[in-house]
Amino acid sequence: MKLFIFIIFFYLQVPNYEGNAYDFLKLVEQWPPAACLPNKCFRITNGFGVHGLWPSNTSGIHSRTCDSSTKFTTSMVQPLFPRINNSWPEVINGKEEWFWGHEWEAHGKCSEAKFPGSDYFKLALDIKDRANLLQALNSKNIKPGSSEPVKDFEDAIKSVINGKRPELRCLKDRKGVVYLHEVGLCLDPDGVQYIDCPLISQPPPSVTNCLLNPKLMLLPL
Repeated sequence: MKLFIFIIFFYLQVPNYEGNAYDFLKLVEQWPPAACLPNKCFRITNGFGVHGLWPSNTSGIHSRTCDSSTKFTTSMVQPLFPRINNSWPEVINGKEEWFWGHEWEAHGKCSEAKFPGSDYFKLALDIKDRANLLQALNSKNIKPGSSEPVKDFEDAIKSVINGKRPELRCLKDRKGVVYLHEVGLCLDPDGVQYIDCPLISQPPPSVTNCLLNPKLMLLPL
């Protein structure tokens, strides 16, 4: 129950921003079996799914909202069907439109000047497709159900993002087993060039710093 509460808190957590300014973009992809712990997923995809594209700051001083009156509508994602359904699923309850709307309200508005409406969602999908995370892990013999050194996870992901540092976000159960939950890929403000993700100095309460653990598990699909 404690782990489940942490996951729900993390799933709904919204990083903060100051106005519409941001220093870099972070695409966050989640591993469905970890996102749904300890319950079964409503739907299981065959790989990582987008959690969101987060305009982010390095200053550490952020407000909670971005200045925009643009509300989410299904017309923003209609041109991306069925691609978005397969790559950006809401695996816990199957409420995709709610999920996309939540991500737009919390994050999309913050990059609206550069990526209005459908452009925001398309950019997230394009970034995801550029780096196939599951394929990268498999190439280093990290497969669903295996437990491997954290450095192997990091090196595998670096191999598909030009050697830049990813952000690994993990969960730990009561037995001390650490699961890979999400992977953050950081890019320049235009979403073109990969950059090193900042190190997590104070992760949210639901997130374990993966790099402090010798091994991670990739839960089976």
